Amino acid sequence: MEAIAESVGDYVREHDGEKPVNCVGLENAQWVALDYVDVMVHIFIPEMREFYDLEHLWEDARLERIPDLD
Repeated sequence: MEAIAESVGDYVREHDGEKPVNCVGLENAQWVALDYVDVMVHIFIPEMREFYDLEHLWEDARLERIPDLD
């Protein structure tokens, strides 16, 4: 989780010059949230993603799939 969150942070910094205003969840390594004010990045382990089902909760929001960044 930490490596994925760090990779996302590096990518956003390099391409947009932005840093998250907050990052939570690294301590439990099941769900990490990176807050970029206008964009919220959620990183889940598969079980937590299925449990929280954010796509359904926010079904009226636009879903953006990001390809592997490596």
